[in-house]
Amino acid sequence: MVFPEPLSREPLIRVEPRSKEPVVDSYEVEAASRVAKWVEIGGNAAICLAESDMVVVDVDSAEVLCEVRERLPETFVVKTGSGWYHYYFCCPEWTRNVELGGGSVRSDGWIAVIPPSTHPDGDEYRVT
Repeated sequence: MVFPEPLSREPLIRVEPRSKEPVVDSYEVEAASRVAKWVEIGGNAAICLAESDMVVVDVDSAEVLCEVRERLPETFVVKTGSGWYHYYFCCPEWTRNVELGGGSVRSDGWIAVIPPSTHPDGDEYRVT
C-alpha cells in the first residue's frame, strides 16, 4: 500500500473508515507504515496539516474552482469523494485557515483526507 506522491512523505494520521474523523488527535502524527496497514483493512488516512508545509485549497463550488484554476499555479490535485477537489501547495509561511464561501484554505490545525480513502458518501478520493 503506497500513498500518492507527494503525500507519502508527509505527516499522516489514521481516520475512521468512510469518515473525516481522525482516530487520534489531529496533531498526533503516526508512522506511515501504521497508517498504511490501517488503510489496507478499510480505514482512511489524512495528512496532518499542522505538522506539514502543505496548504490545501478545498474546492466545493464551481465559482471557487474557476478562481483556483485561473489564479493559482498548477499543482498536485486530488478529486475528493464528494466530487470536488483538494489543491495542494507547499507554503510553509501560510498558517491561517480561511473560509471561501464554496471552499476553504486549510493549514494549521486541520487534516486533509487523502487517497485511497473513502468519503462518507462512499466514493473514493483519487489523484487527478
